[in-house]
Amino acid sequence: MKKLISLMELSDDMWNVIFSYLDVTARANIASVNKRLSSLFSTWIDITMLSIKQDNLCIAGDNFKCITKCDLKLVLQHCPNLNNINIQAIRDENYLKQLSKIEHLSVLTIASSAFKYRDKVITTHDNFRFVINLINHLSQINRYRTNSLTIVKIFYFS
Repeated sequence: MKKLISLMELSDDMWNVIFSYLDVTARANIASVNKRLSSLFSTWIDITMLSIKQDNLCIAGDNFKCITKCDLKLVLQHCPNLNNINIQAIRDENYLKQLSKIEHLSVLTIASSAFKYRDKVITTHDNFRFVINLINHLSQINRYRTNSLTIVKIFYFS
């Protein structure tokens, strides 16, 4: 006689796989069942990509995509496996400072229009210097990791 395994007996790894196929509402509903699932919901290990465009953040994984206006600091706190960042348009220089704290970034893509807002360029010489320093900082961090590769792309769109 085969014994059915209850859902509560699934390992955390299995729950993380299940979470990776669910949208935010479904994740929240499952997380409300008990403290163990709630703690799993607080860290989304399946999220590896972040796109920044103005005040909108898009987080994504292999099977998940969500657009949010959540604070970047919270996204970075709850998505520890972010390794692919795409900056399309940015209004807040604090975003760059927060991104500089990521230690395992593999791909950083910055559009040349990243600092435009309503067709006005808001990039100052200091902002551009900060972006260069951010790239250098990320390169230095990853230089000491033998299994990491830093790829920096700066695209120029008109």
